[in-house]
Amino acid sequence: FSDPASAHLARTRHSPALVLDALTTRLGQACRAEVHGQVLGSGLEMAAFCGRVEAAADSVFGLPELSLGLIPGAGGTVSVTRRIGRWRTAYLVLSGQTIDTDTALAWGLVDAVP
Repeated sequence: FSDPASAHLARTRHSPALVLDALTTRLGQACRAEVHGQVLGSGLEMAAFCGRVEAAADSVFGLPELSLGLIPGAGGTVSVTRRIGRWRTAYLVLSGQTIDTDTALAWGLVDAVP
């Protein structure tokens, strides 16, 4: 888009995160994500909207947007915060650090590690 207002409007009105949030409201645990590898940025944000998140043991989670001069834009400030609270979300956003599957499970970011 040629101007920031149009870009913001498109991003907020047509985000797949809105669809996932609506599906989770309707389906609950049946709306699930299975993740593996590097679950970063929008990959983490979108998964966190799901009613159930299962992660492979080798998964790594993080929100690196700030290091790129961005803020989480796929709903991460809502979806991740719902799962782990505002302080842990702030830690992930502001530090750019990643966490392993054990920490993600302990924090409630994932629901199971098969």
